[in-house]
Amino acid sequence: MSLAHLSIRRTTTNGPTTVDKMFAGGDRYVGQWRDGLPEGEGKYLWADQSTYEGGWKDGKKDGLGTYWWPTGASYKGEWSDGSMHGVGTFESPDGTRYQGGWARDLKQGLGKKWFPNGDTYEATCATDGLWKGGKPDGPGRYKWRNKNDYDGEWRAGRMHGQGTLRWASGERYDGEWVEGEEDGLGVFTWRDGTTYDGFWQSGKKHGIGVYRTAQPDAKRQASASALPGEPVQQPQVADNSESPVSVPSLAGPASADHQNPKPMQESGRTTSTGRGERGDSVFIREYSSNKLLREDAISAEELDAVFGPFERRQERRQKRRIRTKRWEQRPGETIYKGHRSYDLMLNLQLGIRWSVSRSARDPALKELPSSVFSEKVKQLFPRDGSKATPPHPSADFKWKDYCPMAFRQLRKVFNIDAGDYMLSVCGDQALRELPSPGKSGSVFFLSHDDRFIIKTMRKNEVKLLLELLPKYHAHVERYPHTLLIKFYGLHRVVPLNGSKVRFIVMNNLFQTDLHVQRKYDLKGSTQGRFSGKAPTPNTILKDLDLDISLKLEEGWHERLMKQLAADCALMEELRVMDYSLLLGVHYRSPGYASSPQVTDKAVASCIWRPAAFAHGGTDELTHHLGHTRVHLGLNMAATAVPIASEEAGDNAHTSSEDVVLYFGIIDILQEYNMSKRFEHGFKSLSHDGSTISAVNPRAYANRFQDFMKK
Repeated sequence: MSLAHLSIRRTTTNGPTTVDKMFAGGDRYVGQWRDGLPEGEGKYLWADQSTYEGGWKDGKKDGLGTYWWPTGASYKGEWSDGSMHGVGTFESPDGTRYQGGWARDLKQGLGKKWFPNGDTYEATCATDGLWKGGKPDGPGRYKWRNKNDYDGEWRAGRMHGQGTLRWASGERYDGEWVEGEEDGLGVFTWRDGTTYDGFWQSGKKHGIGVYRTAQPDAKRQASASALPGEPVQQPQVADNSESPVSVPSLAGPASADHQNPKPMQESGRTTSTGRGERGDSVFIREYSSNKLLREDAISAEELDAVFGPFERRQERRQKRRIRTKRWEQRPGETIYKGHRSYDLMLNLQLGIRWSVSRSARDPALKELPSSVFSEKVKQLFPRDGSKATPPHPSADFKWKDYCPMAFRQLRKVFNIDAGDYMLSVCGDQALRELPSPGKSGSVFFLSHDDRFIIKTMRKNEVKLLLELLPKYHAHVERYPHTLLIKFYGLHRVVPLNGSKVRFIVMNNLFQTDLHVQRKYDLKGSTQGRFSGKAPTPNTILKDLDLDISLKLEEGWHERLMKQLAADCALMEELRVMDYSLLLGVHYRSPGYASSPQVTDKAVASCIWRPAAFAHGGTDELTHHLGHTRVHLGLNMAATAVPIASEEAGDNAHTSSEDVVLYFGIIDILQEYNMSKRFEHGFKSLSHDGSTISAVNPRAYANRFQDFMKK
């Protein structure tokens, strides 16, 4: 659009200026106008018959609007800085339709696509697929019109990672994919229940595998899928010529050697009647590009003898890979196939993906009614999928989603994009299991990018969280920089014949590239608050281990105390106590720079105390790390001053150090109930009642704030 040459036909002024302008090239604009540019609501008609009607800002399409191409294609949705950006729907005359997220004219985040030939990308499933840069990327589901179905991971528009493909004829493949083909470890299941579990390469069986014939009463199903993806390039070009994904051929996986397998004889060697533990026939097979080279019958005992050492070697290799990455300071153990928590991880990821996608399609609410805080959604996830759920490689499980709309609103308040959230927790990377840091026995999982922590919960904790959720929601909306731990989702999974597992998704306070050398759990009490361990990056120190005093920049201390007062007031109102401040300290001096990431000049200053705009201060960190990444409790510059005390001994630092702080209030789900009252009374018999952790909420809040002021 050029505004250099124009002729004014009619101008009216009534409030905002409204104009009707004809441009030299034949374009026309009718709508609001300010400072020589479209501003507000208006309609622009190009000479080639393209039309846009909607919001404008500084002469560019912005806000809600609709664009029509001369070909008949249209886009209706959100715009930003002249580009399709936000949530919108693109429709083409040939029947192509996309509904979902956009970023700079490219499909991005959650979205669905319908193709002219009847194929759909997440069109009939209860979850949307993920897109990145205009192509499917991350978890998603593609359904062909002939009932083939694929559910799994994608990269750059192709099946890549873990996924399940079910052909309409009844076969299925569960395993690894590379560039749209079966590649890696995978299990192929025929219609009669016969399975082949082994190695694949470029869509063909290649290497060693185990072939099991079906039981007579076996009842199996299968399915398939694939997908496409290129977006509308520019609003001026309505070329949406993406082709639907072709169905992966069955010629490779379901080769003819499945019919009447007969063990191949070798000279000087006999074969036994291979019977597995279930009474079915078991054979070891070796393939080269789908050509059967060798087959031997084997018993279950022999099978373990052959593949047991291999599986153990694989496990040892996995552990070695984890050890070689320790320099990255990434805590936890990666959950790989065969890990004790592998199936649980798959259930969590699939369930969270289903929940987030389902709630994302509901219309946004300006104010949440009280009913959303009591809503519970249950869903069965059968292995072979259903109308509402995709197929998956683990056993059947039941899923329960607590207050989905309330948690969707919380994620919005905390600026958590639904697509990014799903990529972090449910993408093509495995979670990591952390050792339990406390006495609760809870299991902790960490997302691959360290952004989110998933923690198992007891039933009474879930009940308390649901009770305080309305006031918690109101509090975080009023105080966007609250120090309280951020809750993103509350769920429950029940595996087949398993126990109920309840868990909460939270933020990771220590999500940073910097090396956090010291971690403290601070309550303000002294009785028993000593770790008794040598300080290491993995040790959680306590109140009596704190041998430094932290000096914040001018103005930050007052902001911290004000926010602490507001947060503690909420805890007192909710009758909650026993919470703590989880504090992480990164030392910026070269002597502490054990992490290879800490090399920038901005994290190598040696000044006495950071001051506003000084080298190493919070303002420089704001510039160095990005303005939105430095706020209360995150990337805060400070000075650590040693506490002169006998208890500190040789472990005390001899000089002040520049540090970066990370902190927040955790463990906010302990109510002051009868057991805590009894604990207070019992311990008060032998200790000063003001020094123990179990005190009433008002006393706890006051003591907590007094300790932090020091």
